[in-house]
Amino acid sequence: MSNKTNLLKLKPNHKSPRSIDGNHICRACKQKRDVADVLIIGAGAAGVAVALSVLQKAREAFPIQSLVMVDKSDDSGAGLAYSYDTAGLISNRRAETMSLIHGRPWHFATWLTEHQLRGSAYVERDVYGKYLREMLSAINHAAWELKMDFRLIREEVVDLDFQMHENKTMYKLLLEEGSCLYAKKVVLALGNYPAVRHEHLLKTPKYFPRPWPTGKIQDIPLGDTVGVIGTSSSAIDVVRILHQRGHWGAIYMMSRSGNLPRVEGPSHHFPRTYALHTLVRELEQGNASLPESNRRLAFERQNLERESTNDLPTSLAHLRGDIQKAERDDVEWQAMFNALRPIVERHWNALLADGWQSLREKYQHHLYFHRETMPIDNARILEELMEKGQLKIIQGKGADFDGKNFLLGTKNHVRVDYLIEATGLEFDIRTLAARSRLINQMMSKRLIQRDYFGGIKVGFKDLKVSHGLYAIGSLTKGTHFLVEGIDRIACHASRVADSVVGLQPSQSLQVALFVGLDLFSALTVMQLVPRLLAMGHMPFVFLVNPLNDSIYVSKEETMYHFFEYVLLPEVIIPHYKSVGGPTAVALMTDSVENEFGVLVKRFKEINNIDFRAELRINGIDVGFFIGCKDKLGDKLRDAFKLYSLRQDWSPSYHDVRQTLKNDRHMISYGLEYLEVGYNRLVREKYKKITKSVCACGGKFDCYGLGVELLVEAVDEISRGQELTDSPMSMSSPRNDTNLEEQQHMQLVDVPSMLQRILTHFATPETEEGLTNAIRQELKYWDREFKDSEVDNFI
Repeated sequence: MSNKTNLLKLKPNHKSPRSIDGNHICRACKQKRDVADVLIIGAGAAGVAVALSVLQKAREAFPIQSLVMVDKSDDSGAGLAYSYDTAGLISNRRAETMSLIHGRPWHFATWLTEHQLRGSAYVERDVYGKYLREMLSAINHAAWELKMDFRLIREEVVDLDFQMHENKTMYKLLLEEGSCLYAKKVVLALGNYPAVRHEHLLKTPKYFPRPWPTGKIQDIPLGDTVGVIGTSSSAIDVVRILHQRGHWGAIYMMSRSGNLPRVEGPSHHFPRTYALHTLVRELEQGNASLPESNRRLAFERQNLERESTNDLPTSLAHLRGDIQKAERDDVEWQAMFNALRPIVERHWNALLADGWQSLREKYQHHLYFHRETMPIDNARILEELMEKGQLKIIQGKGADFDGKNFLLGTKNHVRVDYLIEATGLEFDIRTLAARSRLINQMMSKRLIQRDYFGGIKVGFKDLKVSHGLYAIGSLTKGTHFLVEGIDRIACHASRVADSVVGLQPSQSLQVALFVGLDLFSALTVMQLVPRLLAMGHMPFVFLVNPLNDSIYVSKEETMYHFFEYVLLPEVIIPHYKSVGGPTAVALMTDSVENEFGVLVKRFKEINNIDFRAELRINGIDVGFFIGCKDKLGDKLRDAFKLYSLRQDWSPSYHDVRQTLKNDRHMISYGLEYLEVGYNRLVREKYKKITKSVCACGGKFDCYGLGVELLVEAVDEISRGQELTDSPMSMSSPRNDTNLEEQQHMQLVDVPSMLQRILTHFATPETEEGLTNAIRQELKYWDREFKDSEVDNFI
């Protein structure tokens, strides 16, 4: 057995290492053939993302008992692109887009903060490599805790075959050193293959067919002339390396267009992201033609731009102007590009039937949003070198060698001493078959089929190649178009894991949220909207005026009513409009743009014709009532399925007080399906509030129950599942807390409520102002209120 083979922790019930010889016998349990449930070929970013998603399914009680990763690299996890060798190079993607876990876009940014590595918006590649290695280690640790058999085998897979064994289907994998592995499901996470356009130069000294590993670039004499084929991110990385080591010789960058990527400025939201989602939904359903799609995207661009984004930096003057725009935060086109990235593949999938020529000649705007960008730090390096005359950008193609120098271009040759190819990735599977024994074998056995647009044919939603075989990353180029970004890899990894365990693919939904302007509905929506967006859905927030029942409130219940129904519309929202605060608060007003690009609209009545037209225009699939008490008309009810989130504590404060006197300190959230004539309970969650200082605070601490109910419901609906009747009883379970202790809980404790309010609705800069605003309003609502209550808290 090869010395490269490395077996990580096994399940506790395995006392000795497993053999991976031809019979693949486990000496501990004496199985004739050990068949892994899931085997991932590749342990780079894509392989690690799939493993994380598979482990999440195991946590959700899906039957996955063994997971194997096979990787030929000595630096599993990071790979070449994020290895130690890349120190000093920065990623061309922002940190907030590089989480490896789908549905948790903040994961990597949080990791940076925890490791005190947060600085620039663009992290160094070797720092991201550290993150990937830690995630690989976390996979091993989590598998151990789940009693799952996990192994990382450092070896190259050179062949794959589909087999039947004991009436069961499986895959047999041949390793380079001669042993075999067996698996029920196999995921191809083979990583990226750099393109090599000048194979006739491969044996020529001083020709580097790819920029990785970068160590060889360090050996280039500082005064020699260097030619770089390409002007995209990998080519810019080469220039950055040369600049860092003090190279003073001439540098030439050549590409067919002669264009550099646009310079990115600070990250901003696109206010009409929802319109882009609605457009792609219409394309998918055949309700919008390609010319109409073209016009509407152009309209969105014109609303955003003051000049054409086709004006790419092709000279020092252009580059300098691009940098200046980024520095003064005037890169308006960028917001739309960022908003389009998650749905580009849906556009692409809807347009594929029209053919490549049509895409290129008639609808080039669909390629427009794929325009590559570069961080401003890289742009400044290029600017510095161009100002000195050391760096020149030339338009051309082709390269040759005359026996002494390399010749760039086919007409006006530029002579260089070293030539580095950095033209991006190779997606033609025929070319890759000549470079990969595994791909060649799979093609010869027809396990995979070439996709005309790049990579191999896979399912758009489940990434399935054939029964039990999946692919992710650059192999899916023809199906998904954008495949290099970590955000897309994480999304696709989640889909692969879903398919592996037999879940139906999740469809992107347009979700209407009918929201009352009360405190607890606001808390729910502020947490729910980012969750739905991270899952790939588009929420639409429709604010509905709450019923004013303050005349029915007794004196002792005034404070409860104030915090639940008055504080948000009368204090928090006006204060936010005036001085700002947490970004999510903007979801509760239609007069301030929100950073999520979500439509927020206020209606006085939800059954009128204008409101129904708004829902129809935006293609709503499902709706949820959150604190909204308006009665439904039949036309709205018939348009799509509607659900209502309710709490077991009704708005009647008498009921709340009565609940506190009974032996029950529980809050429950229920999800009801709204049918004609009655509501049917389909989901329910409970939580104790015995440790809360007051009933209002307890309710505040439990709004997350409602968020989880809604997230789970949307996920099930997106997979075509019916929400069945709740298995839980309508009656609440008894609380084992001493009744005498429970009766001491008051309705409202002002200091504790104020602390919760400031945590969720204020920033350090706005905390003092919001405190004073609440103080003034409290005096109006309760003349017996004393400033000392707040002062003691402060």
